[in-house]
Amino acid sequence: MRHASRRIPPLCLLVLVALLAAACGQSTAGRAAATQASTATPTRAPTATPAPTAIPTASLTAGQPCAPGPHDTHTYYQLGDLVVRQVGFGLAYPSQQIPDGTPLAPLKLTNNVVNNEFPGSPAVNPHLQEPGGGFTFAVCNASTTQSHVLQSISVKIQSATPYTGQLSSWQFCDGDYARPGPAFFGGCGGGYAGDEYLHATFAADAGAGTSVVAAQTDTGDLPGFGRQPLPVTLPFGRFVEINVGLTAPTAPGTYTFSFGVTIDSGAPVYFGSAPATLLAPVAHKWTGPACEKPAMLAQIPTAVTNPPTRYICPES
Repeated sequence: MRHASRRIPPLCLLVLVALLAAACGQSTAGRAAATQASTATPTRAPTATPAPTAIPTASLTAGQPCAPGPHDTHTYYQLGDLVVRQVGFGLAYPSQQIPDGTPLAPLKLTNNVVNNEFPGSPAVNPHLQEPGGGFTFAVCNASTTQSHVLQSISVKIQSATPYTGQLSSWQFCDGDYARPGPAFFGGCGGGYAGDEYLHATFAADAGAGTSVVAAQTDTGDLPGFGRQPLPVTLPFGRFVEINVGLTAPTAPGTYTFSFGVTIDSGAPVYFGSAPATLLAPVAHKWTGPACEKPAMLAQIPTAVTNPPTRYICPES
């Protein structure tokens, strides 16, 4: 099929010639800038490994040796014959992240939930050294017919998201201030009794997907069993409390660590992840006593309220 030819008017020809001339007259610097923009290095995206295989939660009958107590709110997972309590913090006392860019002035706390005054904050710079610090979970053999051997504990970096901000953080044990004062602080302490103490050491540059086998550092005194390092045989109803300390990579970032157990002669089974953990240098630490400095105190309303209006302030 032939298309009818179209005649271009003279005025349009003049416009076309002018446009072509303008394009040819572009500077070499302009073309170089465009090329540089098109080849800019993309922003580094967070890295992650595939999520652990979903593990069913355990259905436990009250009174069974592996059943949690009436006031235990932890999630328990079923790994064949074993029941495993979810990973949480021991006496790690993580801080909370104050949003980046918060003015360095008295900050009123509006949430009275202890250690959750900043909902959505990751756990910030928890104490990661065992005994007591780091992460804890428990393993119990629910089989009435077969013993199992807990061989080892592994830890994997499930995800790693770089952090480049100026970290402001507050640890609830560093207290708060309310009129008429003085600042209230303290309350962090306590004791922890574990059965197996281990430490997982990651290389300084380790990234997502890296896994290590935790090394034994100490043992508790198991009633009826004495001090037994891994591997340890679990008869029916045997409940073992695990405390894993951690040497983390040095790159500032939010890390999610998943934990695995090696049972009998199998491969590690990763049953869940610990809470997201931000590990980074602190640019501004906030406390209650810092509010008693004259420059900060002058910015806090003088009225005494009931309930008290609580503040925290930057030390610097």
